[in-house]
Amino acid sequence: IEARHIPGPREGWMSVILLGVMLLSLCWAVQAAGWLDTLEFLVRCSLQMPSWAAVACYRSMLRTDLLKDLPGIQVPVLQIFGTADPAHSGKGARWVSEQLPEARIVELEGCGHYPMFEAAEPFDAALLEFVTAGPGI
Repeated sequence: IEARHIPGPREGWMSVILLGVMLLSLCWAVQAAGWLDTLEFLVRCSLQMPSWAAVACYRSMLRTDLLKDLPGIQVPVLQIFGTADPAHSGKGARWVSEQLPEARIVELEGCGHYPMFEAAEPFDAALLEFVTAGPGI
């Protein structure tokens, strides 16, 4: 995985670098779990995405402000994240949780950016508990 030049604004470089970090995080997680076939499939899919589409996707993700929509969320919300995530910290998840009426956080110790791969069993258990608990988490 390498950062390549994309013609256009400077943030194009940042998007490609961010994409590279996320892909590397996924690669480490899947490789550690021994799922090399899955890793090859995911990398192949990622590399087939045109660079202009990846930049547009990440530009949209980084520039879209959804904070004004938080008060309108009136359903239970579960955030599952790894404490060793190189891309996102738990600080943001905790802040979002404080803004919502029914929010729950599950922190998976030592897990990175892809808890559904890196810690599949605890991830599945937390998700199953959340969806079967019903309202009033």
